[in-house]
Amino acid sequence: MNIKTAKSIPLADALTRLGFSPVRRRGNDLWYASPFRSEKEASFKVSVTRNQWYDFGAGKGGDLIDLVKELYRLTTVSEALAQLDELEGIHFDKPPPRRQPDNDNRTEEDAPAFTIVENQSLISRSLIAYLQERGIDVELARKHLREVHYQRAEKVYFAIGLPNQSGGIEVRNRYFKGTIGRKDLSVIPGPHRRVFVFEGMFDYLTALTMLGGELDGTAIVLNSVATKEKAAQLIHELHPTVVELYRDNDTAGQELLNFMRHELPSITVVDWADLYAGHSDLNAWHVARSAPTPTKRALDIGR
Repeated sequence: MNIKTAKSIPLADALTRLGFSPVRRRGNDLWYASPFRSEKEASFKVSVTRNQWYDFGAGKGGDLIDLVKELYRLTTVSEALAQLDELEGIHFDKPPPRRQPDNDNRTEEDAPAFTIVENQSLISRSLIAYLQERGIDVELARKHLREVHYQRAEKVYFAIGLPNQSGGIEVRNRYFKGTIGRKDLSVIPGPHRRVFVFEGMFDYLTALTMLGGELDGTAIVLNSVATKEKAAQLIHELHPTVVELYRDNDTAGQELLNFMRHELPSITVVDWADLYAGHSDLNAWHVARSAPTPTKRALDIGR
């Protein structure tokens, strides 16, 4: 793709294809939640007539090339053009399926209209880069994740996938977070005396990365706090002596802790949220840290 072609692409179309939908429209201006951060009030404006964007929260703006540079932390125009060429499954010739941004503060959405066309080992450079950005050991991730190609409206997309207990698969990429098939727990068997409970796949992958790939127990990834009742039932069946909970540092996470302690009165439920206080979850804390070694010692407590 060259500069002229890139600049001719309507920003609104590109944002839709990248998974971002406008919150409101005022005249010829479209307002979005910023694609660069989590926020409740839309501060990212696109001028349809000028085909320019401006992020009031960051104080910067530009055209599509500038947007791609900012999204992918690139420094040159040629890198941005190459990224536009390599964007997984995103083309600018037909209207795309509408997708939601990958935002950990929004509600996850099932994607029953998506069809898996390929389920293979992880090889995509873009997905590998995404894992690395999240601080995940790629070789460890390959043992637990799949690279999923899924189709909707004649378009094929790519994501990392974690199988769940109902035969569905939890999928994630930079632009989409959801489920193909039925939403359910993901369970990774291990010794039953100890059970690790994680809200999301990246918290689980973070723990694996920090501990060198091994958890001394069965791991349960909720994939949604809505599965907590099923998780508690499974824990009862496993009869562990301790449950190690890695929840989000928010209201829903606190409610999850309260629920687990109420439903599992005879089992010690260890809440690790204080370990990553000040961060939204275990993965966010891990990414923010520059030295991971003390983390392993912290997670080894009680072994």
